[in-house]
Amino acid sequence: MAARVSYELDVHEGKNVILIKFPYDKELVERVKKLVGVKWSQSKKAWYVLDTSQYREKFGIEEKVIGKEAVVKIAEINKANFLRFLETLHLKSYSKSTIKTYSTEFASFLYTIKNIDAKEISAEKLRAYFLYCLKELKMTENHLHSRINALKFFYEQVLHNEKIFF
Repeated sequence: MAARVSYELDVHEGKNVILIKFPYDKELVERVKKLVGVKWSQSKKAWYVLDTSQYREKFGIEEKVIGKEAVVKIAEINKANFLRFLETLHLKSYSKSTIKTYSTEFASFLYTIKNIDAKEISAEKLRAYFLYCLKELKMTENHLHSRINALKFFYEQVLHNEKIFF
């Protein structure tokens, strides 16, 4: 009889994560340990991975951090930036899939920068942020490209800044 696995969205050590919970099953533990970036949380008593669109898709978790729900997690100073970002995506007739991906990535960025106005972040700070995503968050190359493209869209298409090169 296979163990019942459940997934929960949570925040752990300041990061959005997906908790992987199930009754102890040696075989399942071995399978979970093979996931990239998986860790055990003693305080949560569960395995967890970073909350990424790839893991949400793999685990069959619907992307819910779009629109109103995402705005709730964003500091007040950046809520207007997020709404303008969404409006611009819609006005430029981006696909539903792209809007979903870009919105999630941009919301994650805004959540990370907390009370710093996104309009004030320099290209050099963005570069440092992307290095953080790569080294500390251990993002895959594809995930990082999605994040970069979402932020490039904000700075180049929404704010009409010069093109950003990394």
